[in-house]
Formats: sequence, structure tokens, C-alpha cells
Amino acid sequence: HKVTVEVNPSYVDPIDIEWISGPAAALKHIAAVASYFLSIDRNNPNAASGPSARTPNDVLKQVTISGQYWKQTKGMSTETVLDDEYEKLAWATSEPITGASIEEWSTGLILLNVAAWGLTAYWSFWGCYHGAVFAQALSRSTAKNAGEFSDDSTERSDEDDE
Repeated sequence: HKVTVEVNPSYVDPIDIEWISGPAAALKHIAAVASYFLSIDRNNPNAASGPSARTPNDVLKQVTISGQYWKQTKGMSTETVLDDEYEKLAWATSEPITGASIEEWSTGLILLNVAAWGLTAYWSFWGCYHGAVFAQALSRSTAKNAGEFSDDSTERSDEDDE
């Protein structure tokens, strides 16, 4: 009995913007879970010495304390783990994992602030303008209605006096 799990790669956020799209991050997690369960396969070539659900604890411990990690080099575009290949790399000689440079972060932060302040100013002025228009319309309507009531009451009181 063979169980296959398929994860469409287009759902796994190829441009890595999970900070915008939460569902892509959730689907990455689902893909990782599927990959884990697929790696339980008895025929997994990485079961003895690579990352797998069947990798012995002593191998995992040795990699953890050695300052190394596994990087997948082949089999990334298929759902099966049977064609996956990994290489061990040392953390000390690897490129640091960084995001944007300080200049890119600064530029992004400034643009985000400008956008936030711009939208705040726009909606504030829009609200104030339309609030003033509404207030004028309400005061005209109230004055008109007040005038009608005062005219009616004056006419009635004149009639009552005669």
C-alpha cells in the first residue's frame, strides 16, 4: 500500500514573502509535515546518515554538536524523498543568514512611515471636511425646522389672542 502526498509548489511561496501571506507560511508547514511523514519510508536513502524521520538519534546528536547542518542539494522539486540528496556544511564557514542591509531596512522604514503618515493625514482631512459639510447641512436643516416651528407657534398664538 503506497501513500502519496502532493503539495503543489506554487502554494509554497516561491518568493518567500510569508510575512505578507500567512497562508503560504501555513502551507510551508504542511509541506514540511508531509515531507517528514514521507521520510519514514523504509527505502529512504537518507535514513541512516541524513535528515529523515528514521535517522538514528546518535547521528542527529553528532550533527547537532559538530556545528554542521544538512543542506538539500537534489530532489527539491519532487514530493518523494527517494531522490533527495544532502550535503553537510559547517555553520562557521557558511554565509551568515541575513535579511536586508541596514540601508534597505532604513529606506523601508522611512517609506512605511511616510505612507502611514500620508494615509493618516488624508483620512483626517477627509473626515474633517465631510464632518464640516455634514455639520453645516445639519445646522441649516435644524435652523429651517426651528424657523418653521417658531412661525407656526406665532401664528397660532395670534389667532388665540383674537
